[in-house]
Order: sequence, then C-alpha cells, then structure tokens
Amino acid sequence: MGDSAAGDLDRISALPDDLLHLILTRVECAVSVTRTAVLSRRWRHVWVHAKSLTFDGKSKDLIKRSTAPDYLAGFVDWALAQRGDAAGMESLQIRFPPNSCASPSPEQVKRWLRYAGRHVAGSLDLYIPSKAPADEDVELPAVGVPTQISLYLPHRKLRLPPAAAAMYGALTELELLAVRFGEEASGATLGDFLSSCCPRLRKLKITAPKGLHRLVLRAEELQELRLSSARDLQTLDATAPNLRVVKLVSCFHNPSIGIVINHHKVARIKAPRLEKIGMRNAPRRRPALDIVHGLDGVRCVSDIVLDVHGKYYLDTDVGLWLLERCLGVQHVDVRLVHVVASGVNPGELVDLTSEGAAPFTSVRSMKMVVTRTLDLDRQRVANISALLTRCPRLRSLQVNIIFGGNTLLPFLGNQVDKCFCDDLDKWEFDGKIVLESLEEVKITDFTGAVEEMHLLRLLFESSNSFKRMALLPLKNKKNRLVFKEGGDAETILQELTKIPCADGGRWHFVKKTFIWMCNSEISGMQRSSAKGSALNWNVLYPGFSSHKCAYSTYD
Repeated sequence: MGDSAAGDLDRISALPDDLLHLILTRVECAVSVTRTAVLSRRWRHVWVHAKSLTFDGKSKDLIKRSTAPDYLAGFVDWALAQRGDAAGMESLQIRFPPNSCASPSPEQVKRWLRYAGRHVAGSLDLYIPSKAPADEDVELPAVGVPTQISLYLPHRKLRLPPAAAAMYGALTELELLAVRFGEEASGATLGDFLSSCCPRLRKLKITAPKGLHRLVLRAEELQELRLSSARDLQTLDATAPNLRVVKLVSCFHNPSIGIVINHHKVARIKAPRLEKIGMRNAPRRRPALDIVHGLDGVRCVSDIVLDVHGKYYLDTDVGLWLLERCLGVQHVDVRLVHVVASGVNPGELVDLTSEGAAPFTSVRSMKMVVTRTLDLDRQRVANISALLTRCPRLRSLQVNIIFGGNTLLPFLGNQVDKCFCDDLDKWEFDGKIVLESLEEVKITDFTGAVEEMHLLRLLFESSNSFKRMALLPLKNKKNRLVFKEGGDAETILQELTKIPCADGGRWHFVKKTFIWMCNSEISGMQRSSAKGSALNWNVLYPGFSSHKCAYSTYD
C-alpha cells in the first residue's frame, strides 16, 4: 500500500507545472493550497503559482488554525509575500467573517489592494466588515489590472486616485458595498474615476454608499447600472450609449428627513438602447426624472411600487410614471402597497379605472406582489383588479400574496392611525376585467379566503383564452398547508369547482398545488401521450411559466 501511494504521489508530481497550477486553482482555499508545500521538495514552491487564492474567515480549515484575532490578516500578508511577483493570478478573495473581532489595519488593506492591482488579472473580492465606525481611509492604487472588483468596506472612506494619473483599462465589472466617499483634496470624484479611468466598464453596482452626493457618468461601454440605498444621492447624470439595464432602489432620500417630493433631486439618464429599468423609492419621495431617448426601447419594468387605496393610486412614486412612458414594455414586476396617510393632495390621487386612462397595451406578462393584512383584505381585489383593467392584452399573470404589516410606515415619520382612504366608499370592484388574451395564472400563498375566491371569479370571467392556473397554498414553518379557518384541501377543491366559467376545464390537487387546465389542453396532452396510458397529472405542473422577465440575462 505504501509503495502504491508513493507511486501515485510520484505520478502527480511528474505532471507539468501548468497542470499542477490548474489543479490548485480548483482547490481555491488558501489554507489547503499552501499546505501542499509539505508534500515534497518540488511542491514547496508550486503553490505560489496557483491562479486562485481564497482567504475565507468562515472556512473550517482557517478557523482550526486560527490562534489569534489577527491570524487571518497575518496569514494573508504571509501568503502574498511568499507569492511575490509570480504572474498569472486570476482570482483573489479575502473575506473576513461578519462577526470578526479584529479588522486589518488600513496599511494592510492598502497593501492588498496594491498587490491585486499589479498581479490579479481576473477578479478581486475584498470583504472586510466592521462592527463600529472607524475613521480609516482606504486608498485605491492608481493603476490596476483586474477585470472584476468587489469591495465591501463599511465605515471606511475610499480614497480615489486623481483621474489624470489613474488607469484600470481591463476593468469590466465593479461592485462597491457600504463604501464611504468624501471630498478629495485632488478633487477626484467617483464619476471622474469611472468615466476617465475605466474605459471597458460594463457593469457597475453600488450599494449603501455614504457621502455619494453626485454621480456623473460618461461611459461608452457601460451596460448595467445598479444603485441601491444611495440615500445621500442628490444627482445622477449618466450618458451611456450601450446601457441596457438601470436599477435604482431606495435612492435620493434620507429617512431622517420629513416627507418631501424631491424635485431638487434629479436622475438624468441618456441611454438610447435601454431595455430594462427598475425603480423604487421611499413613499412620496419621487425625484425629478429626465430619461432621454431611452424609454421607447424598454421591454421590462421591474421593482416598481404602486401605493394603492382601493381602485385609487397615490401618484407620488415613479411606478405609474414609468408604465405610462415605456410604451413598448412587455413584462412588469410590481409591488402593491398601502401607505397610511392622513391627508393627500387631490391632484395626486389617480383612479386607475378611469375611462380616459390609456391602457398598457404592450404588457404581456406581470408579476405582482401584494401584502396580506387583516385590515386591508377588503381592498385587495379592488387593488389588483384596478391595475389589471389597464393591461387588456396580458397573457401571463403571477400574484404573490405575502404576509406582513405596513412595512413602509417608518418612512413617514409620525405614524397615523387613520388613512384618508378610510372615507372612500368604493372598495368593491364593480366593473369587469377584460383580458381576452390571458392564458395562465399562478397565485402563491393561496388560502381559499373569500377575497381570493372573488379574484378567481373575476379572472375566469375576464378571458375565454384561459389554458391553465396554479394555486400554491400557504405553508407554515413546519411546511404544512394553511387554509382559511376550518378548511382543508378537499373542501377548497370543492369550492373551486363551483366557480362559474371554470367548467371549461378540470381542477386537480397535485404536488400540494391546485391545478386547473382547460379541456382542450388536457385533450392535446392525452393525444400526445402513449396510446392507452392514463394522463399523468404529476407531469403537468412543471409546464407552468416561471413568469420571469424576458431579459432575465440581466437579473
């Protein structure tokens, strides 16, 4: 056995260096990679040429070897020093655990960034959490060769090099998380750095930045721009001829400020090739929008919020604004919320069912999220139906009913007990939805409640093109199905069969899901199945659409 093992080791050691480096790249974990030095004299220095190193503070190997709070930082320093100027590094990950008691010093972080800037030709991932604010600066080197950079540096100020002296010519993807910005003595700004020093940048994602008041981008190659929780942002000015995706979530506002309509905060975007746009702001804090030459080509609108009160919509966010201007949109991802407010400007209240309202005729699929709360159940059908009346050519609909209270109340400052809409008397939707193209519907967290059955009746009555419907019941923490009081799957199934207009098909309870299919669909599947075999309903459920945006490539 010993001779056989030795022979195996000799055969591995005899492999070419390039192949050994590739094997170590697959290992990734820096602890395991460096331990290969003990295998033999030849292996002693093989690991320094590994193309990928991952220093993960949560890895079991690293935790076992850790003898002091600063062990991880010291191990990174040692490993990079051993590696020296060895070329060909494709990936470097340095990730401290979230609850780490010790953080590396600014000098150490500076050394790691400088090393990566010179030697990492692929991706750099630096994740250094901090429990308490620290008055520390992290300096980005003037020159870098990575193609992808992800920095998580909470409570630390990122110092940018002067644009005239910096170059990141290979950088295509940049992600900045919880990074703090400030006035540079050199006058360098993030916009200057990205516009002048990153000519190949295609994807930019910035999350929860501090001190980012203004972002001006002039980026020829930029395809995706995602900003979230940029609460200090006052102005976004982006000109990007190849931009396809824009996502702005919870930007342009600070919760410590009262309720204001932020006309002095501006988002200017010039993107003639825009295909997908997602925007969501805190309630009643819409910035001024100036989107030039970009909305005509939009096919997917996501992350929008509609503040609905029965059939009425409070027009203080960007949701309806986008739907009315993206005339070619085919897929919509929307959340219906109810923000309690004691008084509103009459000019902000819009009746979604108004006869003069222009329909969204290009919308073909919609994913809708609504909140289930006891005090709002009576208006949920009116909320959903009012929006659907504007989408006459809808083919596919998914409704996710989620539990939760009014999660948006904290943004409003002083909470109020009574909403202005309590005085509105038209909660019931007394009109008819016309959705002649609607073919499939999927509803999640279904309980069989009265208002849900009412919604199903309206949907069945709306279309003669229905092919299939899936109702996924609500589940508790023990993965057990939850129905309305006293109900079970059998009684719910009986109630479903009594819905008018559903008699053109059949209901079944398969895989803990209520499934309805029209008779023509069932007949077609029977004809295509093996002769003489029974139709297997268990294979039908996977056929339902996932309702994803057609541009999920950019998700």
